[in-house]
Amino acid sequence: MTTEPSRITLDPKVLLGKPVIRGTRLSVEFVIGLMAEGWSEADILANYPGITREDITACAERGRAAAAVKTWLLAQIEKKCTAPGANSGETAPDAPFAPERLAA
Repeated sequence: MTTEPSRITLDPKVLLGKPVIRGTRLSVEFVIGLMAEGWSEADILANYPGITREDITACAERGRAAAAVKTWLLAQIEKKCTAPGANSGETAPDAPFAPERLAA
């Protein structure tokens, strides 16, 4: 068990409370976006020398966890919307959580 403080922090005074790398204003979303655009770990470290490989790994882990939670939540919503007797099997087309809208 580690006693090291989390590398990812949340502070409403920093980037409106988005998860950021501790001691920076670099959001997890930003770092994951760089990776999605094809930046390598070396590219990120060269351009943002204040962060470490472990910080990048923490961003990826946070992104993976967020995706897992979103997937689970969407599955729960879909189950609820399609359960027998739920809205007589119909969902209003303008409902914000209509299953057909979630797939978009």
